[in-house]
Amino acid sequence: MGEMIESIAHQWRQPLNIIGLAVAEIEMKRSFGLLKEEEIEKNSTIINNNLAFMSNTIDDFRNFFNTDKKSVHFDPIGPIHEIFALIGEQLRYANITYRIDEQCHKEIFGVVNEFKQVILNIVNNAKEAIKSKHNSTEGKIDVILRCDATHFYIDISDTGGGISPSIQERIFEPYFTTKLHEKGTGIGLYMSKVIIEKHFEGLLSVSNNREGALFTLSIPLGRE
Repeated sequence: MGEMIESIAHQWRQPLNIIGLAVAEIEMKRSFGLLKEEEIEKNSTIINNNLAFMSNTIDDFRNFFNTDKKSVHFDPIGPIHEIFALIGEQLRYANITYRIDEQCHKEIFGVVNEFKQVILNIVNNAKEAIKSKHNSTEGKIDVILRCDATHFYIDISDTGGGISPSIQERIFEPYFTTKLHEKGTGIGLYMSKVIIEKHFEGLLSVSNNREGALFTLSIPLGRE
């Protein structure tokens, strides 16, 4: 819940600033007798558009916490884009860019919100790794979606420096965390592995590449 509230705060920060500037412009021009009808219409449109964005943000997070556990067929690309839309402002604030390479459009079978939770956990870990990397001024998260005849693969890589070999085998253990106690419980990656391997009958693994960590989700196609 704390992470979700932080996400909402980041999502709202920019539209609140824009609304504040629009109101300030109206007040300044009114005080100088320069306020015209077209200025009121222009700033009213800006304010209403940003209020609509803020309202939609709340709806997005409400849907994210939907307790519906029905398994359905779905294309993972949509939920992945939704997650990055939810935390996009957090990434921008941390000077992190992201890229989604859509090489495959096939459906997997499972609970959509559980899948979103897995993606959110992995991306949040990537974000924290990049932020904690020494002398790092910017970072990048890459997501590649690919398929073969039997499986859908999702590769999520970052430029956070990678995972120490001494702990690489332990990061999926429950309550294992490299963060301070107030920053994390160590349950996120454990639950992600349970969801992918028990609920989606797939595999969640991690390795290091040249710049950081690489998480790979392997999910079988054709499940009912």
